[in-house]
Amino acid sequence: MPNVRLLVLIIYAVATILLQRQLLYHPPEPSKTFIKYPARCMRIVLALGAPLIGPLIAYFWVDFSPLPLVIVVLLATVLPLGLLYVPWLWRMNVPKPLLFTVIVAVIVFLALLSILVWVYGSNDGRGITWAVLPMLYFVLMLYTWAPAILPLSAAEQQRSHLQATRLITGFLSTFPRPVVVVEHGELQTRVAGNPFVGTGPGLLVTEPHNAVVRYQGTVADRVIGPGVFFTERGENFPAVIDLQGQFRVTPGIEAQTRDNITVRVPCSSIFRIEGAKEPGELGQPWTYNPDAALRAFLATEVNPAKQPSKLEAHRAINWADMPLHEAGYMIQHVLKRYPLDQVYAISEPQPEELPRLTIAKEVREHVIAQMAAIGIQVTAGGVGNRIVPTDPAIVKQRLESWKAQKMQIIELDQGKAKAEVVREQGRVRSEALVELTKNLQEEVKKLQGIKPEEAKKLIALRLLQTLDDIVQQPEIKAQLPVATTETLAALQHRANQS
Repeated sequence: MPNVRLLVLIIYAVATILLQRQLLYHPPEPSKTFIKYPARCMRIVLALGAPLIGPLIAYFWVDFSPLPLVIVVLLATVLPLGLLYVPWLWRMNVPKPLLFTVIVAVIVFLALLSILVWVYGSNDGRGITWAVLPMLYFVLMLYTWAPAILPLSAAEQQRSHLQATRLITGFLSTFPRPVVVVEHGELQTRVAGNPFVGTGPGLLVTEPHNAVVRYQGTVADRVIGPGVFFTERGENFPAVIDLQGQFRVTPGIEAQTRDNITVRVPCSSIFRIEGAKEPGELGQPWTYNPDAALRAFLATEVNPAKQPSKLEAHRAINWADMPLHEAGYMIQHVLKRYPLDQVYAISEPQPEELPRLTIAKEVREHVIAQMAAIGIQVTAGGVGNRIVPTDPAIVKQRLESWKAQKMQIIELDQGKAKAEVVREQGRVRSEALVELTKNLQEEVKKLQGIKPEEAKKLIALRLLQTLDDIVQQPEIKAQLPVATTETLAALQHRANQS
């Protein structure tokens, strides 16, 4: 008999190891089709029974308890089934077939009662201690170690034993609730399941700077996270909210000026969820205002009045696109008050403040006020300086127009300058003639006693000398050609020789 028991022990140990390795490398796969509730329960028993209880079944074959093989097997299977599995039927949070549960409970109760009475009577009560070991092992292993395989903190592991155990049993039923993680700001389903009729709770794991919107059925009721959360029936999480500072920029928002010229206006915005704050330690969850985050998400409803075209009239806008969308809507209204020349500040009279700065200030104040009402805090942003018409022909036309205006101003300035030169030349001539006349009168008075021929020569010489003095003046010399100066010098030289 000991040889038979040893052989059975070896066979059972080898079979248990092989089964454990099979389950380790080939875990149960969530089914894509609905699985009935009794089938889920049986799969849980088959998945957990042998790997967890099997080693202790062999424990009885070493003669620690003189129990027959039938009794050992029944104790190792029926006790856990009756004391753990049947009560578990009421904690699955799925539709419960009452008749199935009652029948199983009655059978298990009668089997347990008869086995325990027999053990107590045939062994004077000495077999009861070893008889309950499989059940204790089953309960303690599953209940104690379940939180350790989940990404829970030490504090969460202390208070999440029941939820973690339910999560694992739901996964082993092959029709669980989903396990969803947020990685790089995107939702990723790690374990597919059904949030409404799946077994056990689901699991949600987020990054430290991400929160998610929770839908209870079809209603968004709150924003949760960051952290690890067990999910219950009907909960799903369709959207992620990034708590970090957001930066959005667009190369151009199309708008029309007062003179019906379509221009492209660059715009940018820096914002975050109201109250979002980075923790002091790396890896710790961010803090924020959950009510503000929910308002920001709910503000993404469709608003046809603010859509650029009829094709986009029923398109929902993500909360992170709301500041730029609101800025574009305001730019289209504000820019309509200004003609293109006034936007570029090239028309008279010149304003005290550039219109582009006025437009940017008005748009920024409007966006800050509107976003604060829906839980978004705008910290910076504005309208760019490069406002350009969308049609290149208009750009060319406006350049030609501005060029013509500038050329007209240049020609007027040149005409004024030439007129000023003529007036200045006339003034200089007049002054030169007055000075020349004055000098001639003085020379004539000095030549009263000289012969007429000598007097003429002296007057001519004096006249040439006076002209030379006038020519040497800088303001006159700059206006005369070189030939005039040379001619005057030659006449003066001939007069001196004569």
